[in-house]
Order: sequence, then C-alpha cells, then structure tokens
Amino acid sequence: MPSSPARAARPLALALGAMLALAPTDALAKGGKKGGKKKGGGKGAQVELIGVESVDVVFKQLRKLENTVSSAEKHRRSSHQNVQKVVGLKDASFAQALQHLKKEAGGKVKVQVQGKTPQLKATDALPPNVVEGIDAINDALKHYVEAIGDVARIPKEAAELVKKSKSMPDKLKAEVMSNPLAVVDAIRGIGTIKDNLKVAKDLPKRSKAIIAGMNADTKLIVTTFGGKWPPI
Repeated sequence: MPSSPARAARPLALALGAMLALAPTDALAKGGKKGGKKKGGGKGAQVELIGVESVDVVFKQLRKLENTVSSAEKHRRSSHQNVQKVVGLKDASFAQALQHLKKEAGGKVKVQVQGKTPQLKATDALPPNVVEGIDAINDALKHYVEAIGDVARIPKEAAELVKKSKSMPDKLKAEVMSNPLAVVDAIRGIGTIKDNLKVAKDLPKRSKAIIAGMNADTKLIVTTFGGKWPPI
C-alpha cells in the first residue's frame, strides 16, 4: 500500500531540517560568498523571493526597505552629478562645484529656511547657468529632507524583520511536508534567505551612512553660501 504524501515528505523535511540546523538563521544573517544568485548586502544588493508565501511576506517588506535606502543613495549621487554638470566641473568634488557656483553668483545668493528645508534664494538677477545650478541644489535639498525622514525609520524596521526571520526554517519544513516536490526549491531557498538576511543586517549601517552623508551635504551647501546649519 503506497504511503501518503505527508509520510513520504517526512524524510525530506527531516533532511531539510538537518541542513537548516547546520545553518541556523543567526548564522545565515552573517552572509557569505556561497549560496544565492547575488552578492549579499551592500550597495546594489537586491532582495529575492523564494516562492514560499509565508517566507516571502517578510522579504516583500524587506524589499521595500532596501528600495527606500537605495533610492536615497541614488539621489545623493545624482544630486552631486547634476550640480557638477551644471557648473561645468564634472571631475571636481561636490565642495569645489559649490565654491565655483558661489563665485559665479557674486554674492547674490542667500540661504533661507522654509520649514525644515533650507533653500538658496537669488537677491538679484543671475546668469542662466547660475540659476540652473541654484535650482539643482534646491532640488537636492528638498529631496534630502524627504529622504532622511523616510530612511530614519529603516534601522528599527529592518531589525524587526530579522526577528521575524527566525521562524523561516520551520515554515520551509512545513512547505516540504505539504508538498514533497518543493524540497529542491526549499534547499535553493536557503542560499537566498542567507543573502536576503545579509541585506537586512546591512540596512541599519547603510541608513545611518546615507543620512550622515545628506546631513553633511546640507551643512556644506548652507555654510558655503553664508548660512548656519543647523539654524539657530
């Protein structure tokens, strides 16, 4: 008499459980070179789903957090490039581009703070290229304030997702018990879980770095044009 699917799946689930026991969640979160299709953590890392809904619900949340941080990182890079391009100094540093723009403005630009957002305001007519540079800086400042607010919540939420991940091994074993054919995908999923958790563990560090960078940029812009930051 053939065994039931659940009975047939039990040895597979036990085997998977043994594999997961050798690589518990806390260890998976440390990441590594092997396993998964991508490099774990760091700039440009992507969160992948494994096809098990009870697990992927956590990774979908993680993907949103990672996208928020990546978006902030990308905006800071593009802001630097835009200002450098406008002032015609693509190979200059951001600070050098600001100093060049200040010189071109000839003292006709002042700092104003609108709510929490500093903005540069012209006090007299300026050449088109200088106006374009001021607009690029103001656009950067506006998005910096928004991005800092969005990213500030990431460390706490990422830590909560890492806690939720502790139940992932049990959920994978349950998936194999209900569907014996899922064992191969479940085993493949171990590497993806490891890489995703590396992304989660790196998010607080990346979040703090981009916030610090944007705050430094804001202070540099404001003080370059004669203002004080933080405002008194």
